[in-house]
Amino acid sequence: MYRIILIDDEPLILAGIASLICWEEHDCYIVGKATNGNDAIDLIMDTRPDIVITDIRMPVMNGLELIEACQKRDCEFAFIFLTNLEDFQLAKQAVHLGAIDYLVKLDLQPKALIQALERAKEYCSRMESHHNRELYTLLLKDTQKQQEQNYFSRLLLSSPDKELPPGAEISARYPGAYLILLQMKPEQILFGQTMDYDFQFISSQLLDIVSGIGARYFSSHNILTPHKDTLLLVVCPKPESDNEKSLSDFCAKVNTAIGTYFALTALFGVSRKKSRLSMLPDAFAEAQSALDHCYYDSALRIAFYKNHDSRLRPPAQREFNINFLKKSMSAAVLENESQDLREIFRELSELFTQYKPDKTQAVSACINIYSYLHDLLQSENFEDNAFPYSIDIAGQLSGLGSLDDILLWL
Repeated sequence: MYRIILIDDEPLILAGIASLICWEEHDCYIVGKATNGNDAIDLIMDTRPDIVITDIRMPVMNGLELIEACQKRDCEFAFIFLTNLEDFQLAKQAVHLGAIDYLVKLDLQPKALIQALERAKEYCSRMESHHNRELYTLLLKDTQKQQEQNYFSRLLLSSPDKELPPGAEISARYPGAYLILLQMKPEQILFGQTMDYDFQFISSQLLDIVSGIGARYFSSHNILTPHKDTLLLVVCPKPESDNEKSLSDFCAKVNTAIGTYFALTALFGVSRKKSRLSMLPDAFAEAQSALDHCYYDSALRIAFYKNHDSRLRPPAQREFNINFLKKSMSAAVLENESQDLREIFRELSELFTQYKPDKTQAVSACINIYSYLHDLLQSENFEDNAFPYSIDIAGQLSGLGSLDDILLWL
């Protein structure tokens, strides 16, 4: 049996997770609970659990500080983090500190918890087969790809405080590197339903396919997964190739393959060529900027940073506030004036088209509208499942690839 500790500063969350599944059916049992990091350390040292499930934000000591404190005490067990939607950056840091998985609290379902437990149990089994962490670390670094993976992950996803030297072998394999940021979404968007595409289920096959295509076009490549629907590729085209054509052909082949096998489509942002690997963080920003360009142009699937026309770039960051329409929206709903409500949404669409909000602003505005209408209608005699939860709508909107898709949702 695997021994579990639960840590969260909200007693209701602790009780909810404890009752979410039958732990014994999954060869687990809860040996203790704590409501802050300090108490958790004492509990961990006393019980020596196999798996720790902890909130990432807590008073006194947060989840990241907790995992670092345990590592200093040479504790060897699997961490699973509980996060909110806005904690994604913290969750990425947690993964790079050694966390096995992270789960969004507001969206936590038994299936997701069970899958995270299975990964944690696999980790525990691997750890048990080695006498100490040093041997395990050496085995992880045994291959060339793993060395590259570790280096690029630290360089691009963990915000190192100082420059990381790549080592002569990695530098030699990437004399001129590009970054490709690949974001996926289901080919068909079902607006009446929540989007629940299981990217984790296909992750192994997906990486094999993308890596296989990459081997045909690049002399070296490495794939990182900053998010479940996003891949980040470090690639070095073959010396004899036309770089831009190779990059375009690779992206087109990947799009065809993932459409055929997984019913997904992808947008690609491609950076400029970097002569030194230390310049890759700048390339990451360029690739993200190129990908953002696809958001404003729904016909664009592959965007190269160098091809950006400044006249086509979106306006500078500014406030995008639609709250002034809520009063008239409320009146239209309460007075059952459907034509007035239709006119308000037409005005909303014109505002989106005119001001071109970035994706974060657009998604936030749409959730704001939906939540307001949802609350307004809650007092009516609708069935409990008549309207999806706002958290599900947020997930659907975040998966949309362009401003046109968001306008269509609106």
